[in-house]
Amino acid sequence: MKALNTSAISISLLLCLLSAAPKMAAAAGVGLDINSFQTIATGHATETKCRQLSQDDREELATHAAYAETAAAKTNGSASVKAARQRARSSANCGGDARGRAMAGLNAGRKFEQRFVDQRNAAARAAARTRKQKARRKVRRQAALATRTAEPRRTQTRTAPRRASGSIQRYRSHTRAYYLQRRCNHLPYNQALRFWKLIAAEHGRMVKRYGGSAVARADRQARASARRARCSPATKRQVIAGLRAIRQGL
Repeated sequence: MKALNTSAISISLLLCLLSAAPKMAAAAGVGLDINSFQTIATGHATETKCRQLSQDDREELATHAAYAETAAAKTNGSASVKAARQRARSSANCGGDARGRAMAGLNAGRKFEQRFVDQRNAAARAAARTRKQKARRKVRRQAALATRTAEPRRTQTRTAPRRASGSIQRYRSHTRAYYLQRRCNHLPYNQALRFWKLIAAEHGRMVKRYGGSAVARADRQARASARRARCSPATKRQVIAGLRAIRQGL
């Protein structure tokens, strides 16, 4: 989805959303009520038929509609979502305030994305606090044990220091390809949705391992780079390569 001036992926849904995504949505507490989904779906159906918005807004609305459907199905069940989607398609018409209906769907999608981003960031901060508390307790336990032990203990090497730069660089590359997909819409729906789920999952792993600040900085750099690119066969190759690379990294 399109970013809403946040440091997240902001990805956003910067996109914690749903079994690869339901699992993340459960952690972030993200769902979507059927009325909000109906608004987004109606806006998307109207825009598909009447084309009232700009190209960028049209692509953003299509992305919101795809992710909103997944979240709404988690909250309301697939049967209710299918019925709502059918009502949206049946009611789509170009009479009256067609642009207003399309914009209502776009705004509802943006609100949903912002809620996801806010909750995901809050969950990441809470997880970071928990990790720090555990680390402090571990240090205190080790210090207490050392004072009780008369015999010097040989320092054990646990693992080699992690090289964060390489992993963050790969994450930035994957995320840039994801933002290119959002901008240029090169992939079919199923592949685009899969790409988003993989990026959201990778984002969670990176935050847990390297911290929110480093990941947010990589997100901003990836987004800025993607915005400078012009959609072309070359960007399509980059999107496909990014999706292939993140799949291979699982």
